[in-house]
Amino acid sequence: MKLPQILSSRRTGIIAALLLTLAAAGIALVSGDALRYPDEIDYNAIAVNLVHHGEFATELGVPTALRPPGYPFILSGIYLVSEHPVLAKLLNALALGITALLLGKLAQAGGRSDGNGVAARWAPVLMLGYPLFLYTAGTLYPQTIGTVLLAGIVTLIVTRPGKVGIGAWAGFIFGILILTVPSFLLFAALLPLLCAWVDWRAGHRWYARAPLMLLVSVSLVIPWTVRNHRQFHAVIPVSANGGLNLLLGNSPNTTATSGVNVDISEYTKQTEGMNELEKDNFLKKCAVDYIKAHPGDALWLYARKVAGYFHFRNKLFTQAESSILKDLVMAVSYYPLLLLALGRLAWWRRYPLTATEIVLCVLYFGNAFLSAVFFTRIRFRIPFDALLIVLAALEIELIILRIKELRHPTTRELKA
Repeated sequence: MKLPQILSSRRTGIIAALLLTLAAAGIALVSGDALRYPDEIDYNAIAVNLVHHGEFATELGVPTALRPPGYPFILSGIYLVSEHPVLAKLLNALALGITALLLGKLAQAGGRSDGNGVAARWAPVLMLGYPLFLYTAGTLYPQTIGTVLLAGIVTLIVTRPGKVGIGAWAGFIFGILILTVPSFLLFAALLPLLCAWVDWRAGHRWYARAPLMLLVSVSLVIPWTVRNHRQFHAVIPVSANGGLNLLLGNSPNTTATSGVNVDISEYTKQTEGMNELEKDNFLKKCAVDYIKAHPGDALWLYARKVAGYFHFRNKLFTQAESSILKDLVMAVSYYPLLLLALGRLAWWRRYPLTATEIVLCVLYFGNAFLSAVFFTRIRFRIPFDALLIVLAALEIELIILRIKELRHPTTRELKA
């Protein structure tokens, strides 16, 4: 079979998914059980405590609500078999391959009727050209699992409109996603609303799936909230680090891309002797007080953080992991995708956006405004970058169709 025929076959997505999985698995095996970042060490310690003592606790055995429960519980399930972080990294590799297949389905749903599935084949291929996915999959970060969960929810929402049972599955996955990446609590209303809108646009009952999706997701989160209340005698929906994150994103020393590298020592010194909840509440109050005292500066900072969401680099807490080469690779791999997505938006009048494209745009670009309430960080953006890849693939399909149209002026207008 000739190369063009291979590239145009339905097997392209599967081949890309296998390549991604194998590449990520190779990186996982090379990195082994090494843990390079503080977050990795915390997640690993909690998982080990769950396995050996049945407690959601720190390395010192102190019960905690500082970290969300989803990923440590996933790790503990792996550690019941073998207590090696490399196995969790191999799970990330598998999740990455599944994500590639889901992106192909999303692109197929958002593609044009005369596109012959071009976008569906490009989406998994574009994942191969985005090395940040591979790098993150080689760590004990929850972002890779979060990516496949988000891709799964969006795929269920846009590809099966009106199917009530699908709403329950989407809610189940959404609940797990919130427990794994708590920042998705900000989407607790938005995702069900998008689900209702997709149903309405497709001519189905808009109220059929969305309430069920919300109900199921909330029912998964409530038991953990009850655990936190019993343990700490306070309402903590998922984790107790919102105050810290809010202050990191709203303080005199915060910049548009500073991330966690902000000097808040003048505040943290005052938290000595406080427990997790007291510290979280105190830091949250400090952030709110700063915003109230400097509304103009806070608003300008917020605007810069929204812009910083689209930056190709962040200052890393572990400076040894930074390099000019990594920054260059990130810029070269990210900005073409962003430009393709923006190009698709520029054509919205001539070629109206499909329902799938609208959902992807709302989630990806809307996340910039939600994230900026706290602070923007490339690692937190990773699940949404998968959605950006689908938008880029859909623009590539449109470009190819537009070229064909220009070559054959008599050809009818591109179909929506």
